[in-house]
Amino acid sequence: MRTNPSCICERAQSWVSDEPQPGIVRVELVDGDDNVWVFVDKTVMFEKDSDIWRRDTAFPIEIEIACTVVGRLATTSGERIMVSTAKPWGIETQNGESEFAMRSDQIHARGEA
Repeated sequence: MRTNPSCICERAQSWVSDEPQPGIVRVELVDGDDNVWVFVDKTVMFEKDSDIWRRDTAFPIEIEIACTVVGRLATTSGERIMVSTAKPWGIETQNGESEFAMRSDQIHARGEA
């Protein structure tokens, strides 16, 4: 199992609002079974590099979502690695989900993308 902190690479799809500062974006995560999950939150929750976040940014852009590996799951589609976006930054989807079954190729150590 990978050491923490880990992250998953996903796409910021659109700028939602300037307020509250520093701005709100819509991010989509595609899990290991091709389910699409939507996050809407402050830019700093997803990526600390403030230079990429502007209303006039050409979306979509690739970003990293910090996560914690919480276990493994055997499925009919193969092994999945369970990650939580609740740790370390408390990120949840619009419907409150924070645990996702990912393929091993979707997860990497922070900064290795």
